[in-house]
Amino acid sequence: MTQTQTQTRNTQPKILFVDDEEAILSSAKRIFRGKNFEIVTESSPTAALKLLEEQSFDAVVSDFRMPGMTGTELLEQIKRKYPHISRLMLTGYLEFEVIQEAINKASVFRFITKPWDEAELVLGIEAAIQHAIRQKVNFQLIQDIGVQNHQLEEFTQNLETEVFKRTQNIEESRLQAESKQRMVKELVSFVKNLSMVASVSDLYEAIHQEMWRFQGVSVLYMLVLEGSEKGKLIWTQSRTLHEKMISEIPSHFSDLSVRTASEKDRIWWQTHIKKDVMQLVAIPIRGREAATASKPLALIFAEHNLKKEKLGDFLDRITERMQVVSIVLDKILLKEQLVTATHQWEATFSAFNDPIAVVNNQEGVIRANKSFYKEGKTQCYEMLDGRTEICADCPMPTALLSMEPANNIVRTSQQKSFRVNSYPVKNYREEQDKIVRVVNHYTDVSRERELYMKLVQSEKLAAVGLLAGNIAHELNNPLSGLRAMAQVLKKELPDHNSHYQDLDEIEKAAVRCQAIIKNLLSFSESPQDNLEKLDLNEIINSTIPLLKTALRHQRLQTYFDENTSPINAEASQLQQVFFNLLNNACQAMPQGGTITIKTWNESEFSCASFSDNGPGIPIDNQERVFEPFFTTKEEGVGTGLGLSVSKNIIEKHGGKFILESEPGLGTTFIVKFPHT
Repeated sequence: MTQTQTQTRNTQPKILFVDDEEAILSSAKRIFRGKNFEIVTESSPTAALKLLEEQSFDAVVSDFRMPGMTGTELLEQIKRKYPHISRLMLTGYLEFEVIQEAINKASVFRFITKPWDEAELVLGIEAAIQHAIRQKVNFQLIQDIGVQNHQLEEFTQNLETEVFKRTQNIEESRLQAESKQRMVKELVSFVKNLSMVASVSDLYEAIHQEMWRFQGVSVLYMLVLEGSEKGKLIWTQSRTLHEKMISEIPSHFSDLSVRTASEKDRIWWQTHIKKDVMQLVAIPIRGREAATASKPLALIFAEHNLKKEKLGDFLDRITERMQVVSIVLDKILLKEQLVTATHQWEATFSAFNDPIAVVNNQEGVIRANKSFYKEGKTQCYEMLDGRTEICADCPMPTALLSMEPANNIVRTSQQKSFRVNSYPVKNYREEQDKIVRVVNHYTDVSRERELYMKLVQSEKLAAVGLLAGNIAHELNNPLSGLRAMAQVLKKELPDHNSHYQDLDEIEKAAVRCQAIIKNLLSFSESPQDNLEKLDLNEIINSTIPLLKTALRHQRLQTYFDENTSPINAEASQLQQVFFNLLNNACQAMPQGGTITIKTWNESEFSCASFSDNGPGIPIDNQERVFEPFFTTKEEGVGTGLGLSVSKNIIEKHGGKFILESEPGLGTTFIVKFPHT
């Protein structure tokens, strides 16, 4: 079985795990034991490639570091040979260069970090399986549509050629047989009438009009066969067109010969259509492959009382026209099939939940499914985000320029992220190398991007921890000396001395600095060891004096709820959080302003808010303020670590950190801690 063979939905999904560590492979088998997956493991990339030649898989999960071949190199070969297999990568850490290389070369669907979370691994595999199924279905649909379009083109060309040849034969017959000139002119006139026919009913009217001049033919019937079991009967009575569905079609109706006195026809007609019937003649209308057709497309039944010689003239006349009628009927039926196929295609197009749009090279939407279309909009960027110009990161220009598929992440004004895949389409009627339209597929990856950014933030915090570990010793030594000296000087001064309080503040500041270094070193560890029952109001009150210099230009307002429930926390860490928030508020208002602190109770949380009436935070920066090293302050004023470390501390206490800011009106940070 080759990789291009389509896997049915009922087949159990099959995943190949490739890792040089047997423990990882055993763990993978254990996780998926009992689940609706078939797991195959392989420790060698070379053996995995050989196994792929022998078996069919839906997804491949590969470790990044393996002897002899990296995971990126293995997945790149799999992408080239088996593009419909979803590709996932296992790695103990994620570097930007590794991610970029894996995405660019191997189109990795998802990255899974080791050690993995079982639920996340299973969800990732399930998403990859669904992605593989969609890829196979889409590829098969595109192939089927391409084959059908090619067949349609060939048929149209053959049909045009056939019409031309037969019309030419008619003209040649007219020149060769002057005696039949009048009949040929009538035939040409009939053909011209048929050229305006658009439906089966119109075709019947044209045939009926051509045959009415034969005296003795009372009623002309046309039975259009729909398969072998039913058909539509059309006739005119009292100048009124009638139609009737016939559900019982006898087997002898498939006979391609003209029948003038068939007893079977007469009996069936008297039983199902009309009891009182004169003589019947049945004339089949063959399809475009008249020589090899096994049954007619339709039958012409003429009820008549013609004598033998008149019947011959009638048959000559009508059978002579059946060749053209068969072409027209073929065209009409094909058109109906095309209309049905078009409706089915449009229904399929609209069935996709993801937005899809066919866009011209001027960003105008040619066609879009229901998920994308917006009434009154004409441009793709209008329908996607209500913009007035093309989106900044749109991959369409790249696809149009390179004539190759392109993709990129586009962010909307509603803070959503879409992965836009642009597929250039060549129009066979235009120049061969000219791209006139692009199919854009929009996938909402907002949640995926959010998780990715959290992963990046986690990596940055890890870097902070490593940096803090390297410099902690150098910082702790002078801080310890400063603290010891302050304690010695305090012993030499009486308690009421003004310098005694200053030395006490110096000692507390040194203690807090050492606590900050300790927090940086242990931000990835749980704070459970040093938790104690604390009053939120007391912690805030103890933090405010540490900022008396920064607060001297500010108006401080406090509204404390005395009934705030106690919380389990580490005092130095919370003091660090509140210090950062108050300090940021002061720096945001260098000319002075109002800072408001409130505390209150909620059903499960003790809450505090820190508000200022400063310039606020720009919308574009609000999602980035919690990123490590991100700062808008001048160099030397801020490091960009305060809010990221504070958020880390709050979340490790099981709390929530909420930002509310409106440019020009100020900023509010809300912290919530669970009750004890």
